[in-house]
Amino acid sequence: MTSLQDKLFPKGLLFPKGLLFFRSQLSFRGQPFCFTLFIVLFTTLILFFSGCTEKPQLRSPNQICASPDGFVYVVNLGQGNILKFDPATWNIAGTLGSGLLEKVYTLDIDKSGRILTANVKEGDVTMDGQIFSSQAMIFTPDGHLTASTSIKATSKTSSRNSDKGSSNASVNTSSQASGETATAEPENENCCELHYVLSGCFGSQGEVILSDAGRNGLAFFNKNLSCKGFFNGTEMQKSETVQKSGHLPVNSDLTDRRGFFYCTDLRTDALGRLWSVDSYACTVRVFAFSQDSAENLREIGIYPPLPDRSLLNFPQSIAFSEKGEAFITDMGNQRIVVLGAVSSTSSGTNSGTSSNTGTPTGTATDAKASLTLLRTIPIPAEAGTDPFLLTGIAILKDRLIMSDSTNSRLIVTNLEGKFERFVGGQ
Repeated sequence: MTSLQDKLFPKGLLFPKGLLFFRSQLSFRGQPFCFTLFIVLFTTLILFFSGCTEKPQLRSPNQICASPDGFVYVVNLGQGNILKFDPATWNIAGTLGSGLLEKVYTLDIDKSGRILTANVKEGDVTMDGQIFSSQAMIFTPDGHLTASTSIKATSKTSSRNSDKGSSNASVNTSSQASGETATAEPENENCCELHYVLSGCFGSQGEVILSDAGRNGLAFFNKNLSCKGFFNGTEMQKSETVQKSGHLPVNSDLTDRRGFFYCTDLRTDALGRLWSVDSYACTVRVFAFSQDSAENLREIGIYPPLPDRSLLNFPQSIAFSEKGEAFITDMGNQRIVVLGAVSSTSSGTNSGTSSNTGTPTGTATDAKASLTLLRTIPIPAEAGTDPFLLTGIAILKDRLIMSDSTNSRLIVTNLEGKFERFVGGQ
């Protein structure tokens, strides 16, 4: 009669030494409990260690960017990292920022392949709301952190006791290269203090521009993330007059179309002009830089001319085609809006490529830009009829890639909206 021991551990099979040891030592006559306990513990250990490291997968994707070398990067909110996809197979080719990122909404890639992102950290909850602080980071294409803004120790006591909830957080910059770290203090350490960064991009000259919802403005940095100034919608601030509170405003006038309270995307086009997408104001704006000062922004165009949610409702992200057309996710209307920008000093629509895929081919001027609706692209029927969070968009050659945060998937179509495939998904 074959014993239970021989059934579970037959002598003719090969086992690891550990199992052979237990086979030789265990006698199941009168000891069924010990054997069962061993199997349970052994299985539990295997399951535990196999689950310690979560495999990279799409979970609540947000911003998307195409790199110059043809990869697609996606902000993966659900796992706190950035995923790199190979569009030839749509397999995950790598991850970025694991262990460094918590809450991320920002992503841009310049023509050299540098990757810009910003991490948002939650702080104290006060009577005025919760305090937030952000850290901007620049990675190389192979995933090495080369520059970042670092946040000094924040006094929780002062944050709680201050009438305005102001904190002692300030920003310095840290450049990391070849194992050496260099630190440079900005002229005014509070000037570019980052609170709640919702978006950011590289300028045409490599400078960094970040939209800070906590301060309702734009923070400017040079190539190595040292602070240059802060733009509050009307002028650059280089003094102590900037708001020092780390609170995300809760009583802001969301009908104000001139602020940056909820600027969910920033991009520079082929002419070096800055485009901002404001979700709450349901507005897209275009700014020009002066030739001698990249921080001196002037608004030259706005869409729609008057608030109209039937034209643009809760936009989220923007990408540029090789023709210079602006593709904008119109989440409230579940579609893509395509705009063209025509200047009185230039013929036709912008030409060239976006800041993350090409080189600027012209110079922005003082002329006003007329933003014209060229067409709308409906969400493909394959995506279903239930509304979803259409949070990010990117263009890679003749492909349009959109992020569906609700269903944790990417939607890939051609530039006319013809469905190609899903990537990921629940």
